[in-house]
Amino acid sequence: MQQTANLRRHRTIGESPRQRFERDERQTLKSLAPAPYPRLYAVSPNPAAKRTASPIEVQRRPLSAYADAIR
Repeated sequence: MQQTANLRRHRTIGESPRQRFERDERQTLKSLAPAPYPRLYAVSPNPAAKRTASPIEVQRRPLSAYADAIR
């Protein structure tokens, strides 16, 4: 894919996907999270025991909070 498809000129965009990625998208990428995200389920200390899902708390935020985050 890297040596063939991403180097070919795409008929729709008129350039190779690789050129477009390097010019328009690479600079907008952000680094990965500095620490792993917390688990969404509880793991039993006994591996033979069945996994039981713990309640998941969902944070509800207004859409404006996400708009502020990307500014």
